[in-house]
This record gives sequence, structure tokens and C-alpha cells, in this order.
Amino acid sequence: MKLVWEWCRSISLLLIVFVSASLYSSDARAGNIYVVDCTTCTTIDNFKSWAGYTAAQRGIAGTYLVIGPTLSAYIRVAGQRATTCTPNGECTSYLKILSLQSISSGGANAPTDSDLANNDTELFGTTRVDKLPPVTLPENYQTSIVNSYDEEIGPGISFALVQLNINPGTVRIGTEVTVKFKDGTKATFRKISNSTEMWIWTGKAWDKDGNPINRDGSPKTNPNPPGGGFGGSVETNVPNRDGSNVVYTMTTSTKCLFRVGIFWHGVWGYWYGWLNCN
Repeated sequence: MKLVWEWCRSISLLLIVFVSASLYSSDARAGNIYVVDCTTCTTIDNFKSWAGYTAAQRGIAGTYLVIGPTLSAYIRVAGQRATTCTPNGECTSYLKILSLQSISSGGANAPTDSDLANNDTELFGTTRVDKLPPVTLPENYQTSIVNSYDEEIGPGISFALVQLNINPGTVRIGTEVTVKFKDGTKATFRKISNSTEMWIWTGKAWDKDGNPINRDGSPKTNPNPPGGGFGGSVETNVPNRDGSNVVYTMTTSTKCLFRVGIFWHGVWGYWYGWLNCN
């Protein structure tokens, strides 16, 4: 699988890093991804517009990862080559944008700002929307993530935040918080509204030893089928126009995991995923 990372500081600056590895994944991001910086993007419409504009300027359709100040979006840009001609017969070929779709890291439809926050958390290892400290759920709400329900945990999260002098009503939608339980399990929850059902499980949970688990407590297994795997890493430094560097790394392990790192403006961001390996 070949990943192509493109980091764009402005329309005139194009940074592409080719990272080739013998990886085969069911992830929808397999193939070329163009990573684009957008300092003004805050809504899905913003992200779509910038991805479409950038794709048209580049003349390249595909998946664009647009990174904004606090959120990130995967925008699938569909287009086709078209030609426009002047009365003098001078013709120019261009990319005609047909559709713009916000998707998740796995390729599913992602139409809400909460999806954008989830993308950002995967990339940077934490939410950049709001920084919330981990909370310990009071026992009278739930003692474990195993076989629990959002309806019983949500109020406990809000109660725990109040004890930390944090008003849950002022926390922005899309913010995630790590919840610790009495039995040692942990899970992350995301704020989805300011109504009664304020918090929803993100699908991420760990047992007391830090191993990923499902909601029923069973171990979370590699979702990919068996295949070849390897361990190793690669790092590429790309100079910016301002003299700084953007550093891209990919690290794989024999545990069927890989990590992609991006160092930008003094901050490391990481994205983790599964490999096909025995």
C-alpha cells in the first residue's frame, strides 16, 4: 500500500511525502491521501469548500485530509476532466468537481461536527476542541464499562465534571473525555448535545491492564484478515518555506499495529491503525 501525504501551507506550496510499505488494509484511506492545512475551517461546509478548491487547483480528485485549527475532516472529492475553450480556439483542461463527501477514517459517511472531532482525536491522540481531564465515575452510576449503557454513564460524567468545577453545558459538542471506572476499566465518551442524552460512547474501551475491549468485556481483535506483516519505521523531513520542518513518520510492529506521525508547528500528532498480519 502506498500512502501519499500532502501538506499544504498555501495554494502555492505543495509538500508530498511518499511512504511505501508492504501493508494491506481494509481501511478506506488505503491509497493516496492529500493532507491540507486550512487555518479558517471550523465547519463541514468549510472543510468541503477548501478540499474542493484545493482539488480543483491541483487537478487531482481523491481523499483530502483537511486539518483545521481544532478539527479535521476527510473529504472525498469526486471529479472528472473537462475542457473549456475560448472563442480563439485556445482550450484548457481542468478538473470539474462532481461531489464532496465528508467521511470517517474508515470511509463511512461522517456528516456532523462530532465526526470531525473524532477524526482530529485519531490524528492527534487527543481532542483539540476542549481539553478535559479524565474523570472517575461515581460508583452509584456505574462501576464498569462492561455491559453498561450510555444512559447510566452520561449523567455520571456530567456530575464528575461539576465536581472538577467544569460546567458540562459549556463544553463544546464533539469534545471527548476519558472515564475511569471502579473495576479499573476505562472508556472514552463524546459530547453530542446539550440535552439529557449528552454523552455517547466512542467505541473505545480498555480493561484494567490497558488492553482494548468491546462493550461486553471481550478482547477487541484485529479486524483485518490474516496476511503478511513486518516491523520497522521510516521518517521523512520536509522543509517549510519559513525554515521549519514538517516531519512524517510511519512505524509498524509485529503486533499488527502501525502508527503514522506528523510533526507540525511544534506538535506531534499520531494516527494508529491495524495491519493485516499473522
